[in-house]
This record gives sequence, C-alpha cells and structure tokens, in this order.
Amino acid sequence: MPSHLVLNDQMSDVILKVSHSGYSWRFPAHSTLLCAKSPVFQELIELQKYEDLPIINIMGVQPDTMLQLLKYIYSHEYPTEVTADLLRAAERFRLTDFREHLEEYAIQNLTIEGACHLLESLEMHEPLLEDCVVKASCMSIIESHAYVVFSSDLIFTFGKNTLLKLLESCRLNVPDEAVVFWGIWRWGRRYCCQSNRPLTDEALVEVLTDMLIKIRQSSVLNRERIPDIAWKRFCACLPKRCRYVAPEDSLDLCTTWEPCGSWESLIENQEGETRSLCLQMSFDKRVMLVGITFEICVPDLEKAYFLVFRELDRKELFRQEINCFQCSFRKLSRTSDSEPWLKADVLLSEPLILSGVEIYTVYLQTRGKPCTLPGALPQQQRQRIGSVYGTVHGQAVVAVQRLHLIPDVKATWGH
Repeated sequence: MPSHLVLNDQMSDVILKVSHSGYSWRFPAHSTLLCAKSPVFQELIELQKYEDLPIINIMGVQPDTMLQLLKYIYSHEYPTEVTADLLRAAERFRLTDFREHLEEYAIQNLTIEGACHLLESLEMHEPLLEDCVVKASCMSIIESHAYVVFSSDLIFTFGKNTLLKLLESCRLNVPDEAVVFWGIWRWGRRYCCQSNRPLTDEALVEVLTDMLIKIRQSSVLNRERIPDIAWKRFCACLPKRCRYVAPEDSLDLCTTWEPCGSWESLIENQEGETRSLCLQMSFDKRVMLVGITFEICVPDLEKAYFLVFRELDRKELFRQEINCFQCSFRKLSRTSDSEPWLKADVLLSEPLILSGVEIYTVYLQTRGKPCTLPGALPQQQRQRIGSVYGTVHGQAVVAVQRLHLIPDVKATWGH
C-alpha cells in the first residue's frame, strides 16, 4: 500500500484522536487497513460502526508513536529508533510482526548509553512489558558494563526503582563494590540538591537507605573515604558478586583513536628485558581506557607487558601481560626481506580512568631476542575523539596503533 495515504483525508473513514500533554492530534485513517493489521483497532472500530465518521480516542500513546504505527500499517515502514513507547504500543495493538522487528532491531543496535535510557523507559511500562526481551538485553549490557555505568554520569539516567533492581543483581560486573557505592552516593547528592535537602552524610544516608542495604560489604576492596554512617548500612550477609571479567564486546562499544598514523622507520631494542616508550598522551576531559592495539617487529618474543604511567609523579597505574599476538610478514621496502610483525588487540583486565589534562605514558616491556618497534618523526597531534580532544606528545615510537576509549566519562556530584 503506498505510504502517501498516511495522514491523507482521501477516502478516510475513521479518525484516531490522540491526547498527549494537554493537546489532541487527529489522524485520518482507513478502517479496512487498521482492521486487517490489528485486532485491537478492529474491536475499537466495531464499537462505533454506526457512526458516520467514527472518532476513536486513544490515550497513553505519544503522537509520534501513533504516526510510526500508521506508517507500518500502511506501508511496512519501520522506524530508525526504538523507544519504550513504540514497544508498548506494538504490544497494546497486537502488531506482532512489528513488535518482533522492533525487538530484534533494538537488541542488535544497543549501546551502553542506549541500554540505560531504554531500560529506564521500559521500567515505566512494566505491567505491559514484563517479559520484554529488550528489557532483558538492556539489563544484560548494563550488568556487563556496570563499571562504566556506576563510574560515570550514566548513573543519573535511572530512577530509584530501577537502581534498586540493578543492586539486587549478582552479576554487576565491577572490580570493587566501592565503585557501586560511589555511583549511588553521587546519585544521592544530585537528588538531595534537586529536592532542596542538605548535602550532609546523614541526609544522604536517609535518602539512600533502601539502596545502601543492597550494597555487599564483603565485595568492598577499598573502603577509603566511605563514611562510617554509610558503611554501617551495607549488608554483611549478601554473598560476593561475581568476579570482574572484562566484557568481550567492550572494544565493539568503544570509540577507536588512531593516535600516530603509519610508521616510517624501525627502532632497535637491546637484547634482554627492555622497556620502550610507546606513547605519551593527554586528554582535555576524563576518559576511560578499555583496550590498546600494539604492533611490533620481532623474530622471537618470550614475554611482553604494557604499562601505563602518570607523568606528573611517575606512578605506575597499570600493568598487563600481552599474551595473544597475530603474526604477519611485511617488508619495509621493496628491496628488504620480509620480517615478522606481531599485532595484539589487548582488552584491559580492568578499565582505566584517565583524568583530563594529565599526561600519561604507555610503555612496552619485552623479554627475549631484540625486537624492533615502528617509529615516526616526533610531532604533536591533537585530534577529536567524540566529544573529547586527545593530544599525542612528541616522541619517535608509534607502536601503539589504536586506543579503544569511552570518551568524556563524566563523574559529577562527587566530593
């Protein structure tokens, strides 16, 4: 059926009146098409079949949602964005094929942020969408990436009821229960400010009591700065949460930054255990480092680690072994011999939050026969990564091919 009949008065014999936010929208429609697609519309039209121009009042549906329903009914046109209101309307009017398509599309295109917003919206329609597979998928993504959610401003996406359900889960994937506490604590500070309550520990505990009793005391590894009045509310009886595991889809959900471009030369390393500078970088906003892609030229490698230092105080922030390389043979030039190149996509065992402005250094530590690192002329590069600017500070080695980041990880309403 041609889509031009949507909202077309020509031969329309029914009016769908949608009331929302104190206003009413009138959608001219064709009863034959509505009845053929939806048994619910058929029942509503049957109730007014003796009216010259039936006007069917529809409550609880947004105007844009009704327009999307009509586009599907008339021409099988699907929306490019799935909302909770669309899922609810598809269920309400028993448009089974439409609902199944929406669910499949939503699940395939979920991001961490999208899952947070969609879950909160779906929780508002719980009576109708209790067994919604999209809700289960949103919950699964949020559980897997709980570290990101509770460490950032995504925590403010949720209302209290949704947070309580999240806290009941044993599958919140965080390396330390303190991450969960500080996320809840920031949520409480924002709530107190919005409701004109004092920002004291006592007031926060009063607001957050229902949540604090679901925080698992046995899973807290770093109690530093947690107020005693809050600590006493933690539950000592609940079992520990599952051990933290880096989500397999982390790199797919990240923003990729190629900070150095292609290599132009090779830089020799000494035999034995050596530590080579690979990258110096800084960001103008807080980011979360999730993974690193390395590339080195080496005939035989016994063991390799990457290390991250904060330049200001030369503090080692992170160390992880690289144990999975992909090997390929490449030539530096047409006249040179092929050499073995090793490439590794390293998923951090625990995400690393990098503050804005600070300079961080990535080193590659190797053991075995001398290896060769790709190099380029020193230069300073400032590039946009989503809503963040990253700067590569001048150095010769460019063994870090890609950084996998979650940019602009805001954590407001902290101390």
